[in-house]
Amino acid sequence: MRTTSFFRNCLFIAALSLCAVRMHAQPHPDTSVSKTDSLKEVSITSKKQLLQMSLGKITVNVDASPSNIGINVLELMRKLPGITVDKDGNISMQGKQGVLVLIDDKPTYLTGSQLADYLRSIPADDIGQVELASQPSARYDASGNAGVINLKWKRSRRPGLFATATLTAAESVYPYALGSMLVSYNKRKLSLSLSADEDKASGFANWTETQTLSDATSGNTTNITNISSHTKEQFSIANAHVAGSYQWSDKASFGAMLKGGYHTNQHTDNVYYKVLNTDSNKTSYSNIISPGNFIRKDASANLWYTYKTSEDQRLDINADYLNFVNSPYQQITTSALDANMQPLPNPSLLNSHQPSEIDIYSFKIDYIDTLQDGTRLEAGIKASYVITDNDAAFSTYQNSMWINDTARSNHFVYKENINAAYLSAHKKLGEKWDGRAGLRMENTNVNGVQQVHGQSFSKSYTSLFPTINIVFKPNSNHQWELDYGRRIDRPSYRDLNPFIFYSFSYTYNVGNPGLQPQFTNSVELKHSYKNMLITSVSFTNTTGVINDLLVANNATNVVYSTEANVGTNNAINASLTFNKDIWKWLTVNAYATFFYAHYTGMVNGYNINTSGPGFFSGCTTSFSFIKGWRAEAAAYYSGNYVSGIMSTVQPGIYTSCGASKKISDRSTLKLAVEDPFYAYRFREQYALPGLHTTSSQKYNTRSVAVSYTLSLGKSQSRKEASTLEESKRIKG
Repeated sequence: MRTTSFFRNCLFIAALSLCAVRMHAQPHPDTSVSKTDSLKEVSITSKKQLLQMSLGKITVNVDASPSNIGINVLELMRKLPGITVDKDGNISMQGKQGVLVLIDDKPTYLTGSQLADYLRSIPADDIGQVELASQPSARYDASGNAGVINLKWKRSRRPGLFATATLTAAESVYPYALGSMLVSYNKRKLSLSLSADEDKASGFANWTETQTLSDATSGNTTNITNISSHTKEQFSIANAHVAGSYQWSDKASFGAMLKGGYHTNQHTDNVYYKVLNTDSNKTSYSNIISPGNFIRKDASANLWYTYKTSEDQRLDINADYLNFVNSPYQQITTSALDANMQPLPNPSLLNSHQPSEIDIYSFKIDYIDTLQDGTRLEAGIKASYVITDNDAAFSTYQNSMWINDTARSNHFVYKENINAAYLSAHKKLGEKWDGRAGLRMENTNVNGVQQVHGQSFSKSYTSLFPTINIVFKPNSNHQWELDYGRRIDRPSYRDLNPFIFYSFSYTYNVGNPGLQPQFTNSVELKHSYKNMLITSVSFTNTTGVINDLLVANNATNVVYSTEANVGTNNAINASLTFNKDIWKWLTVNAYATFFYAHYTGMVNGYNINTSGPGFFSGCTTSFSFIKGWRAEAAAYYSGNYVSGIMSTVQPGIYTSCGASKKISDRSTLKLAVEDPFYAYRFREQYALPGLHTTSSQKYNTRSVAVSYTLSLGKSQSRKEASTLEESKRIKG
């Protein structure tokens, strides 16, 4: 699989599509076409609701919340309705993992820890809106069984030259400072924007875990290990984003986007191990000091072209490129301790440098047309090509010199090509009924090579993903919707990498090149009352569930994790969302999600059968006062729930509040307090024959932040096209 093959595929599908497209010189005559997916004219108002409900999605106006300053996008996720984030940064929607994250309708192409690190590098104040869609249509890539989260950059559409700058200072256990700016120019056919930000901060994480190892047959305990870890980090993050568009004619427009990020981090882990061997009744102690650093860089580019003859007919062409580089260094010093907790001589020293680079190319064509009978057709094709290059170099200190560790070192190259095509039809079926059906086909080709050990694997598979949406609207107050879809979750690039990624000497992760994708079928019934109260009930069935698996070695007390396809998950979900302006000065947004998950499978030769309920809830109350004052208070609760075939997450609560004052037409002052009671922590239990663990993680969630924003430029507003349509692009 070579890069030239990718570009040859792109040229082929481009020629095929352009030949198939029928573009008319005149717009279609007026027909009774549903405008659910069309751009609509909206007027900018002085007050935006925090939540806006529409068909198939919920839009969260992040900029409308004064409490979101001083936090990053991953922390913002925790405050979204129905969204949870675990200790490793994995995002779940309505109790299901496998969420696909987009930024401005463009895929991030990252998953797992790489996605979490990327979202941590983006200040929440850079995001204007977040769109949540639980059941995307066939137009979207089939990845993400739980749904789609689409982040919209904050931007200005004011005519002329406009600029805004924000300074934020926050105090937690350690101080935090952020500066950001946005400059835009809009005149006639030309639109330009530039945004940049940089923050410097320090953080910490405290982690404790108890591991109980036992004989899987007799059940007798063999070892009890208590781990206590404290991590401190110092980091700097800088981002820049440039975008431009030009209206070539009444029908044609094109544009480009460039984005870059640079993230440096220095951290030190200090870990204590206490191991009790129950057979000998002896206790051993060890201390691990692990300083490390990394430099993470990302760069992306997008070119697009749109030809639009009317609201009902258009052609979109997108070409994307993404480069993601991470270069981490780590040194692990493991010292045995005596009974007085003093280090013994001859500690173990291990160094590692594990640079990784991801290059992604993507090309996509979408065509929309409306037939004479009012049927809205959508068709498209897409090709993507991914290359990941991971090089791991380990060395140990022996006999007063550093020696290459060939057992741990490796060089892994992974290539993935996905070719897709889809067709979707949307038609108004009378005054009260509306329907949409679609089919997507995706062909996946992968190849992996371990260059040091000379091992390789290749596989290719083609899958079909049907979607059906039926809407019944008996009157203006009520709307019913029935959805069905089939989706896929492919293993992340890192999970396929067979390298060892160390947390500490006795705790590490090993990739699994043999991972297969998991498939999900889901059915959802939704009801909306006055766009104020939305309820939904859904059922999902997932096969080939990818789950984190812990493996214990009783002889060495080493516990490591890996990913594996372990079984099946059936889940029932019920949710309720309430959004209303109680009075002109008071708005309440609340949600509650109930679900029941049942996992079955086989792990290490043992049949596993686990199940249990889950509950998430949240409430945000916003107040508007005279003379430009606004305030907000929010609380989010997560109950005990089964998060995987062997793990259970314990309850947690998170609170925040904020206030803002519009000093003038050009300046705003904001104050935000996160987790004021310092109550949030992540706690988890893991149970498997022969191994039981309980863990708790706490980091600097409590903070106070002050932000000042100054705007320069014209203050007039104008009508503009809304960007609140369904997410356009999702990557598998």
